[in-house]
This record gives sequence, C-alpha cells and structure tokens, in this order.
Amino acid sequence: MPVLAKFLLPSIAGVLLFLVPFEVDGTKNVLLGIISNWITAEAGEHMRSFCAFVFISSGIVTPVFTWGPKALRDNYPETAKVFATGPFSAIARMAGAVFSGLVFWDVGPEWVVDAETGQMAYVTIAAIIFCIIGIGASSIAVLVTARQYVGGY
Repeated sequence: MPVLAKFLLPSIAGVLLFLVPFEVDGTKNVLLGIISNWITAEAGEHMRSFCAFVFISSGIVTPVFTWGPKALRDNYPETAKVFATGPFSAIARMAGAVFSGLVFWDVGPEWVVDAETGQMAYVTIAAIIFCIIGIGASSIAVLVTARQYVGGY
C-alpha cells in the first residue's frame, strides 16, 4: 500500500469518527456519539452496575495505594500510577464511591438519590462519559497512526 494511502485512510477514518456529523433518527451526532449512545442503550441496566462498580472499586482501591504500604506501590507500579493520588483526590474518590453506592442502592437523602441529581450524575452522565472515553481512547490511535507513515509531525 502506498505511503499516502497509509496516511490518508486512518486520517479519513478518524475524521469520520470524531468530526463529521451524521443524522440518525432526526438527531445530528458524530459517529463516536452514535456508537456511545448505542452501547449505553444496549447495556441498559447493566451500565448502571458498571458505573457503580467503577466508582466504588476506585473509592476502595485508591486509599489502599495512596496511604497503604510503600511496598504495594513498588510491587505494582503501573497500578499505583492510576490509584496512588494526593489527599484531595483520594478523599474525592472515596466520597464519590459513597455517593455512587447511595444512588446505586437507592438509600439516603432524596437530594442524593433523586432522578434529577444522583441518578443523572452517577448513571446517565457517567455511562455516556465512560463510553465516550472508552471508545475515544481506543479509536484515537486511528488518527495518531498516520504519524508513523509521514515521519512524524
């Protein structure tokens, strides 16, 4: 395959994924958004469980790596890069885990578990963000791949 084609094909695919709007069911959205919405719709109630799992597990693992034994961080350096944080971030993750648990199990004050507050933040918005980040991070290589064929830019 010619070098120009190796550059253009991934670039065109990346532009289509991230920049070009498509109309689906009367709504315009980029392909990344369409895929994200489809995954969220297909996952249904499972997405709620996934979001709660991510928030709660992060709230449990973060303090272990942040304030736990140094040997743990030394033995698992890649994991420590994700979970060993500063005190503010660790406390924010633990608070997020608590609020996520309250919303997931529908216990606690109404201002936390209400459909317009906690359900919206921890289920609806989080699910969309998880999909967009997951798909976007996986797909960004399409745009960056072209770099190796033109000697960098």
